[in-house]
Amino acid sequence: LRSNLMYGERNLPARGLASEERQGAAFAGAWKASDQFSLLADYYYQASDDVPDGGIAWDSTTGAPIAGRDYFGQIGRDFWKTSSNIGTLVAKWDISNTLRWQTSLRDGKTTNRYVISISGMAANPSPGAGVPVGVNTPGVFVRANSQNRNQTNDAQTLQSILNWDIAPGGMQHSLVFGFEAADEEI
Repeated sequence: LRSNLMYGERNLPARGLASEERQGAAFAGAWKASDQFSLLADYYYQASDDVPDGGIAWDSTTGAPIAGRDYFGQIGRDFWKTSSNIGTLVAKWDISNTLRWQTSLRDGKTTNRYVISISGMAANPSPGAGVPVGVNTPGVFVRANSQNRNQTNDAQTLQSILNWDIAPGGMQHSLVFGFEAADEEI
């Protein structure tokens, strides 16, 4: 048996409210029923819960960041959360000295959800082409553009392999026969 646990948390230097939090666990075990048959199982979990930083609001006329903005995002709205839950079961059977069979089953689910504000500028009226635009340009304002995603991925797989070692005419060969089926939904 084996187990691993993980937790991490950090604030991002000089980036205001931006932060990251990670947690995870992994467990694995093996059972040898006989010299010919064994089972292996493992499970993996990971999750993150972040307050993302959409970047630095930049003034292209001065070539510098906009003063007083050490965090770009909307407090209480911007987030980034991910998760993974994946389990695997493997059966191994040494049928004879020359014939081996292995079957694996895996089930997993991952998620990726976020709303992130990134900076952008808009002008009213729009300046002409090639005119440098900055926050001090008349009619220009900084705005938050929202990027978002809400994705879940479910996957199940079955993989079976038969290895057969033969030596016709004294030449060693390994024949491999396999089957795989998978179902994935995003």
